Amino acid sequence: MTVGVIVAFLNYVGRFYQPIQMIAQMWTQLQSAIAGAERIFELHDERPEIANAPDAIELPAIQGRVEFRDVSFSYRDQATGNEDVCTLCGINLTAEPGQVVALVGPTGAGKTTIINMIPRFYDAKEGAVLVDDIDVRQVTQESLRRQMGIVLQDTYLFSATVRENIRYGRPDATDEEIEAAARFHWRNDFIMRLPEGYNTLLGERGNNLSHGSGN
Repeated sequence: MTVGVIVAFLNYVGRFYQPIQMIAQMWTQLQSAIAGAERIFELHDERPEIANAPDAIELPAIQGRVEFRDVSFSYRDQATGNEDVCTLCGINLTAEPGQVVALVGPTGAGKTTIINMIPRFYDAKEGAVLVDDIDVRQVTQESLRRQMGIVLQDTYLFSATVRENIRYGRPDATDEEIEAAARFHWRNDFIMRLPEGYNTLLGERGNNLSHGSGN
């Protein structure tokens, strides 16, 4: 066999297997797409456990009095479906408007659970959570959460500008309101030192920002 015949033979063999490899890759991508589609439809069909009551009312402007009245709560074991040991048992707590209340305790004591029950991320198994003497289960979730501000333990920054990240909670906020919020939280000077100020594009989770304590 001449060199030309060998080269031609190898070339044809490569071309013969190329469509087969493409079909195998497409089949792998198709399987991934099917699995992703199934997950999307599962999420789409998921119904939240916390829903508005049929006769839920709009919560009027609140003064800020929060009361836990004989509240008990336990998490459900995802594996067995059974409820775990009571996390909160017969909790009675009152926070008056303007009062600063700190919840202190070891991990798993129920501090975050107490906070999450005020905006109805969880519902009490027993007892009631009241805001201005109104049971939070009797009002619409939107009217309740619209009047609350929550700063979570783990902050998250989206891949967007500083302005868009601040505006996330209120899409209709004006530029003046955004800058006023930054000044209120002592962040305006830091933001203005960024390359493009409020229009600086942040990486996901703020990975292009300094992780120093001052930022």
